[in-house]
Amino acid sequence: MVNWVLKRLAHTGYVKATTLDRNKVRYVLTSKGFLERLAKSLHYVSRAVRTYRETENRLSLFLQQPALRDVRRFFVVGENEMADLLADVIQKRGPENQVTRLKDNPGQSAAPGVVLDCRLPLADGPVGITVLESLLGLTSAAAEPPGEFSTSLAE
Repeated sequence: MVNWVLKRLAHTGYVKATTLDRNKVRYVLTSKGFLERLAKSLHYVSRAVRTYRETENRLSLFLQQPALRDVRRFFVVGENEMADLLADVIQKRGPENQVTRLKDNPGQSAAPGVVLDCRLPLADGPVGITVLESLLGLTSAAAEPPGEFSTSLAE
């Protein structure tokens, strides 16, 4: 299979094959192959940036819900890119917003605020408002009433 792919790449001009000895062949990326690889890389990067901006916009719209619009204290649960991006979007809303990052379930705390769970679905269930499901439209608004509450969510 690998030899077939390499032969196809050589046939299209993306690589140049040189026989070193009877059992060895050296493959060199040609300028045509380099330009093709560069075009694919640029396409990938532009698609990734577009996805980032779209997600950032969706998170901004998510935070503009009536129940979240006036909230100033957020607890962002999770250690992933979505949690990072959400914390950045909240900070961009204004300096009066406070974001506390949490790895897991916030447990007992007397601080009021809204818990936004950015973790992937877990067996023990979500904590607070599940951001990923809300963005994907997988939960109904009545299932999880957003609002300001204490982070003492331990069961």
